[in-house]
Amino acid sequence: MKNISISLILCLLIVVPINAQPSWHIVTVDSDGYEGYGCSLSLDSFNIPHIVYSRQYTTSPFGYDLKYAYYDNNNWNISVIIYATAAYDESIAMDSNNKSHISFYYYDAPDSYVCYANNVSGVWQISNVDQNGTVTTIAVDSLNHPHIAYSDDGWYGLKYAHFDGNTWIIQVVDSQQQSGSGNNNAITTDSPNNPHISYCQDAIGQLRYAHKVSGSWVIEYPDSVTGSMGSGTSICLNSQDLPCISHGSPLHYCSKIGGTWQVQQVDSSGGGTSLALNSNDYPYIAYSKDSPNNLLYMAHWDGSTWQLETVDPTPGAGMHCSLKLDSSNRPHIAYQMNYAYDLMYAWYGEGGIGVTLSSFTAQSTSNGIKLNWQATNSGSAQLAGFNLYRVDTQNDPEKNYLKLNSNLITGNSLYSFLDSTAKSGVNYQYHLWALYTNGSREEVGTTEGHSDSIKPAAFSLLAVYPNPAKSLLTCRLSLSQAGSVNLSLYDISGRLVLSRRMDLPSGEQDISVVLGKLAKGVYTVQIESGGEVRSKRIVISR
Repeated sequence: MKNISISLILCLLIVVPINAQPSWHIVTVDSDGYEGYGCSLSLDSFNIPHIVYSRQYTTSPFGYDLKYAYYDNNNWNISVIIYATAAYDESIAMDSNNKSHISFYYYDAPDSYVCYANNVSGVWQISNVDQNGTVTTIAVDSLNHPHIAYSDDGWYGLKYAHFDGNTWIIQVVDSQQQSGSGNNNAITTDSPNNPHISYCQDAIGQLRYAHKVSGSWVIEYPDSVTGSMGSGTSICLNSQDLPCISHGSPLHYCSKIGGTWQVQQVDSSGGGTSLALNSNDYPYIAYSKDSPNNLLYMAHWDGSTWQLETVDPTPGAGMHCSLKLDSSNRPHIAYQMNYAYDLMYAWYGEGGIGVTLSSFTAQSTSNGIKLNWQATNSGSAQLAGFNLYRVDTQNDPEKNYLKLNSNLITGNSLYSFLDSTAKSGVNYQYHLWALYTNGSREEVGTTEGHSDSIKPAAFSLLAVYPNPAKSLLTCRLSLSQAGSVNLSLYDISGRLVLSRRMDLPSGEQDISVVLGKLAKGVYTVQIESGGEVRSKRIVISR
């Protein structure tokens, strides 16, 4: 009995759908116009995303509306906070009661303001904080009081505003001209509710960091390189209240350890960064990778090295990206799709929004690497087709995607694609993305391939269909040579309920089995040939 239990557990592990593994899922939040400009993301205590962003008008009268979107576990709820001549440079933070606090720049010629909005009362309350302020960013402290950093667009110095519960207190942080202008500022607060700000001194391209010591502002220079530093900066404090800062380009990560700034180059390019720390204080950085094609990337530290990955392989993705980690340390990113000008939202997790992928394999052939996959449209999103990407894991540490198909891959399962451009002796990782008719997309599976080191298996079980099955079950096999094949069907308790033995020629072929009067339920198909065993989980429905 002990051995039977172990074999059943192994079967269960083998047949887990590929979609059960964590992957990236991407949806279009708002496509009503030029959406998503300057978007900022926050997660509440239930991990529900809240996004503030601007809609840009490209026809007269030109301007920007300030919009707000949140997800209620069924739909995106979208509203306009303010219709304006210009409302942008926005930032959002959540308080301990899951209420949203927003800072933004408002321009109505000839006047401009730093504005503050919150929905604490259940409706949006908007007020002016200061005149002549742009490039705003907001944080909320443990007392639920807002802190705003911004650039004075009259003389371009860095300023700071704090609401103490009764009034706004405004201070000059850095009076040097062009401090905090032209690029993102970033602000956070420590456990005693003191502000910490990262920003760019735009005149010389220098990253700066300001914080309060005994009530006075102290300015430091985390990265000694000037000329292009500080662009798209983002700041977090670790569990010791020590600052960690990302900026580009190239993408750098700065952290203060033992009173000294440590600087690492994470990627050779990348701007518009957004930084978050997980529960181990490991950094995650979302950014737009300049080359190739301005893709949305994410870098994270795994404890020993930086891991780089493509979040959205669509050219033009990643503009104005904003990253947060949920309570399970899973990343969520809001961003603008530059070419379509849509507001997008990406999250990393299990499950699928449209497709269930039951198999995805790569086989070496004399003409290249053949990719095969079986997929069913099982979710609410309607499948439009697939895109297939390749990463050279051996020679490309930055893991640049190469799109293999020029046209969307459509048809019916089983799907096949021949990578005829694969080079001999190179290790490849293949990423399969499903695209849906509503504009959403998701990475549904990955597989590995090598053009000359894969030894042909005795056979491959390419697919089992239909699944669920009623009266007839078909198994598609690929045998490297002619031989006998044993097919067995086990019920959920591990009892053998059906078996067949057959002699088959080499090559790809289908074998069908009549299910007879087998009861509906969950079964495991096991096929053995040449001493090798393959298994798949199926469901019989009546």
